[in-house]
Amino acid sequence: MERAVLHQRVLDFAPSRSEKGEIDHFILGKMDGEHTIDQIARQAREKHPARFENQREAQLYVTDLSQGYSQ
Repeated sequence: MERAVLHQRVLDFAPSRSEKGEIDHFILGKMDGEHTIDQIARQAREKHPARFENQREAQLYVTDLSQGYSQ
């Protein structure tokens, strides 16, 4: 297939978030300088109970994600 056709197909692609993307999006939205790691983790666990077995797991996930995006 020609490169121009492939390029157009890529530009026309409308991606949607995966479950991980939804979780990360939710968590990043809560990183506003007002919510603590614990509060964010608790809310993430409530919203996505199948993803986090316990509060500690949610806290570790939020902590890891926040290290890449917080000031």
